[in-house]
Amino acid sequence: MGGTASDKGIEVPKELLAVAKDVVCGMSLETIADTAMVNGKAYPFCSVDCKKEFKAHPEKYVVN
Repeated sequence: MGGTASDKGIEVPKELLAVAKDVVCGMSLETIADTAMVNGKAYPFCSVDCKKEFKAHPEKYVVN
């Protein structure tokens, strides 16, 4: 996912705001705090805590 680095994370381009969503908490993302790659797909997160939850239980969140 493209974007620019900032002190808040990666800024999501406005045209992608409708699709940028944290799969753990369901929050729509204006900035991305972190991401994880699974099977070649990037999953964005609003916080490090959501990424930790995702990494602990990816099977709950990954859609094949």
